[in-house]
Parts: sequence; C-alpha cells; structure tokens
Amino acid sequence: MTDTSDSYSVTSRDASGGELNPGYDRMQTFCKQMLKTRTFLGHYQENRLVQSLQAYRALVVISKTDESLANDIDIVRNRIKKFYSNNPQFWMGYTDSSMIGAPYGSCLWTELEGIPFGEYFFQIKSVRFRANEALIKLKVLKPMHDMEESIKLEHKIKEEAATQDSGHLAKDFQELLEMWRRSSAEYFLWLFSQKITARNIASVLKFICLLAFAAVAAAFHGVKYLGEFTLKFIAELRKLLHVSMPIILKAFDLLTKVIGGIFLLLAMMWRDTFGRKEPTVYSQPSPMSSIRFRDEPFAPIEYRPDLRNNRSYANTSRFRRS
Repeated sequence: MTDTSDSYSVTSRDASGGELNPGYDRMQTFCKQMLKTRTFLGHYQENRLVQSLQAYRALVVISKTDESLANDIDIVRNRIKKFYSNNPQFWMGYTDSSMIGAPYGSCLWTELEGIPFGEYFFQIKSVRFRANEALIKLKVLKPMHDMEESIKLEHKIKEEAATQDSGHLAKDFQELLEMWRRSSAEYFLWLFSQKITARNIASVLKFICLLAFAAVAAAFHGVKYLGEFTLKFIAELRKLLHVSMPIILKAFDLLTKVIGGIFLLLAMMWRDTFGRKEPTVYSQPSPMSSIRFRDEPFAPIEYRPDLRNNRSYANTSRFRRS
C-alpha cells in the first residue's frame, strides 16, 4: 500500500494515459468526505480470493439497518468507475446483490487481520487508492453481543464521532483548502501547458481579426443597401402620391356630397314630419265691391269755419258714405 502522493503519481497517470489529471484530488476528497468516520454494523463472514489482484480480501456484509451507508458507498463506487473508465481491471472493494458469486447484500472487500468471524461494529478509517484497487479501510470498534448493548454503543459512537468532527473541523477545513489550492495549481499548470499555447493564441487572434473585418464589411454593405433602398422608396412614394392625389381629392369631394345629401334629406324629413303648421286661409274681396255706380248718392261737402283765421274749409271727401 502506498501513501497519498505515491497513489496520486501512479493512479492518476494510469487513468489519464500518462498525463497529470487534476480531478484525482477532487475525487479522493469526495470519497473521504462521503465515507470517512462512518460507523455501521457488519458481519465478517469469510476471506475470498480476488482474481484480478491475486490476493485475499476479508468479506464484510453490511447490515440492512445501514442502507444509507450502502447507498453512499454505491455513489462513491460509480464516481470511481467513471474516473477509472480507461482501466477495466481496476477493482473497487465493494459489491452489491447484483454481483454473481458474492454473498447477498452490500459487501465490503477489505483487509482484516487477527479478527475472528462474527458481527462487529466497524468504523471507516479512510479510502486507500492503489495501482489497481480502491480499498476501504475498516476499524473494529466492538463485537456485538446483544441488541441493547449494540444500540447503546451505536449512540455512543455517533456522539464520539460528532465530537471528533467538531474538534477537527478547523483542521479538516485547512487540509481541504490546501488540497483545493494544490488541485487548482495543477489544473492551471496543465491548462497553460497543454491548451494555451502560442499556436492556439495566434489562431484565436486570426479568427478575431477575420471576424472583425467581416463585421465591418457587412455593416458597410448593409448601410449602403439601406441608403439605396430608402432613396428608391422615397422616389416611388412621391410618384404614387402625385398620381393618386386627384383621385383622393375627388373621392373626398364625393364623400362630402354624399354626407351632405344625407343630412339634407334627414332635415327635410324632420321638417315634414314634426315642423308642419296649419295653412292660413285668406278671404279675397268681391270684385264688385270696389265698383261704384253713378246713381249711388254722394255725401255733401261740409264747410267748417276756421275761427282763428276767419277762414273756412270744405270737406272734399267725395266717397264718404252716408
């Protein structure tokens, strides 16, 4: 078994074909955060030979009461398989019920020495990565004798784990920051050494220059075409207005006459319906009433004296009736 730096230098190069892969540290951190210090009840059943490793591994079946741990281990296994997709011989020390030849249930294939078969409370110490294997290291806490003692021990283990986690939180956070810093540095080193080269930069600059020239040329031709189209449109619109103006004026004149005729017709109908008065009948005089005959007596002329001037005047009204 190798340490972290050795496993990184071997495993990450094997997975990526000889080049440094900055995703290895992130994958390792993810595995430790998901599984480290987790406790569970397991049954140490037997030791079996792993053909791809040519070595024996202790087979520990996880209890059905710890299905959440089995689900988390399955997630970690899928992450590791995706990372080592180029290495079909890589062995992940975990199998489930779908594995042919393995015991039914969720099983861990690990290393245990000097421990008899039986049920124990285990704690996950860490996840170790080797050349062709990912091994989950276990620590035996205490054998399980009866249910009450196991329940009490489980609560105690969880409390101790929570206390240890809170006490080592600052230290783990510093380690995590350091790992992120190293992973970021390696990623940028790989990026600048493999992707950002002088040839790529020259190609990008050429593409940008060509794109700028194409945009300027397209804008120039677009403005030119728009100007020509505007001038032609204005000329044709002027001709259209010049030709259609008499028609428009005649149409307005006709519309005015039609509307005026309608209103005039309404006014006449109103006057005939509501404004009619009874006609005044005038009597005509008889034509014989103005003719006088000779035998009609005339009134005598009367003389009235003017006492002021000693003069007298006669009444000359010939046609005064008696």
